[in-house]
Amino acid sequence: MEPPCTPGGGARANLLERPAERGGATLVGLALAGVVLMAGVVAVDIGALAGSRAAAQTAADMAALAALAPEVEHPPQREPAHEPPPEPGPATDKGEGLDVIRAAYQAQDGRTSRAAEIAMANGAELMRCDCSAVQAVVSVRRRVRFVPGGLTVVVTARARAVLGRPPP
Repeated sequence: MEPPCTPGGGARANLLERPAERGGATLVGLALAGVVLMAGVVAVDIGALAGSRAAAQTAADMAALAALAPEVEHPPQREPAHEPPPEPGPATDKGEGLDVIRAAYQAQDGRTSRAAEIAMANGAELMRCDCSAVQAVVSVRRRVRFVPGGLTVVVTARARAVLGRPPP
């Protein structure tokens, strides 16, 4: 005599006949989850790289503008003058020429230091600053560390700022 038919009994018998296929869907699900996880990590890294590139360009733009910005000096404090100023002559003219050259070098250093300060405030490092009184060409770099392996990539950006003619 045969056992009575129970609902779902045929499916149960089918599972008992092929035990090697049990858990196959779990492995496929784990593989898909791994692919999605890796795609997410790559997307995060690409986003970090794009954001760092934009931040480096912003730092370069601001550093170039800072190099051209006039230096704000504090007004000198007046002290009573005890000696009259020297009279113009050959000795003072020669010294004034050297003072002009010295002031130009100091202005160059001031422009570069302002550009470096602004670049550093924006998370970048000033690599190059070709600055004059009317033009500044700046190059900065910024480091980016990727998420999974800690790989570090250097992103560079360049900017140029030029003073134009004042409006009439």
